Amino acid sequence: MDDLAIAKTKAFYERFAEVYIRHRDPYFLDAEAKVFADFFLQYHSKSTTLLDIGCANALRYPSLKKYLPHVHYCGIDIAQSFVQMARARYPHLHFHEGNIAEWDTLPQKERFAGIWCSAVIQHVSEPYIPLALTNLYRLLIPNGIAYVSFPLAHTKSSKRDTRHFTLLSAPQQQMYLGQSGFKVRYQGETHGYNVQDRWLSYIVQRA
Repeated sequence: MDDLAIAKTKAFYERFAEVYIRHRDPYFLDAEAKVFADFFLQYHSKSTTLLDIGCANALRYPSLKKYLPHVHYCGIDIAQSFVQMARARYPHLHFHEGNIAEWDTLPQKERFAGIWCSAVIQHVSEPYIPLALTNLYRLLIPNGIAYVSFPLAHTKSSKRDTRHFTLLSAPQQQMYLGQSGFKVRYQGETHGYNVQDRWLSYIVQRA
């Protein structure tokens, strides 16, 4: 696959992984994690498996563990630097490098009751977004629940920030989710680390 947007984003995270994580609060999306957990537990037991796509150094694991303490957590990230950091933090958990827009890099033998996919899809260029969301759909078991978020705006943190951001309107976001087969169960709004940047979040379900 030749998506320069993903390549640019990966290069940024490989180079600045430690700096990026230093300024990130693991409980920043705590309220969102609770909403996700509430929907998840309506359909699935606590002993199932949750995949964190774009897990960084397992940044959201504390929040997800707080609300889903018995779920088996594993993570993937496009940046090997993040995967190494996650393995060092939680050596008892499983992490590997993967790209949501490349099926062959994703888990091939396991399907998941839940997927956390926060602040990931915007790093894919728009022509590849249907593929990325279809891959997300394929990774879920029937009735599986996923959390997906999209930015409506993005403010670059510095000139060094070479990450790609695809900005979609709310109708575009919902169109792509629907075309991929998802049923939207919840829509919320939050902000980025820059408070002027608005994000929409979705709890979606595989049929």
